[in-house]
Amino acid sequence: MPTTRVKQRPQIRDHIEADQQVVALEGFRPMPIGHEVERGRFYKLSDAVVRQYPAYFAVLVPVSQVLGEIERG
Repeated sequence: MPTTRVKQRPQIRDHIEADQQVVALEGFRPMPIGHEVERGRFYKLSDAVVRQYPAYFAVLVPVSQVLGEIERG
């Protein structure tokens, strides 16, 4: 009896590199004692503070990458 293969849909993490640039959406100080994160400061997705507090950051996607996807779609 043949097995049914389920085609998995690509997820956002399939399109984002580990060194993708991100930006802090607001300033905060990680607890217990950490360096203050300033709003608008750039980090890499692989940085520990980004991995620990992902809700405070946004991924930056180059416009050329988005336009390329739109043109292909």
